[in-house]
Amino acid sequence: MAMINSSQKGHILVLAFPFGNHANPLLTLVCKLAKAAPDVCFSFFNTEKSNTSLFSEPKSKGIPDNIKPYNVSDGVPKDHVLTGIH
Repeated sequence: MAMINSSQKGHILVLAFPFGNHANPLLTLVCKLAKAAPDVCFSFFNTEKSNTSLFSEPKSKGIPDNIKPYNVSDGVPKDHVLTGIH
């Protein structure tokens, strides 16, 4: 976890729900909040695949330094292919 240093006044955790298309708009909102509150640390929890897409170059160039991505499991076994059939 990210540690809050003495110059930071708060910490906000954001969780993007897996299997939805809401991670990108959520990150856009978090970026606006992070720019408005540069002394607050934002932890952005999301699946590894989605975080890799969102926080890779060149997309990540506009992301403020006070946003830190963290990967969480989506519960799907590694190398499993989702087919829509159980």
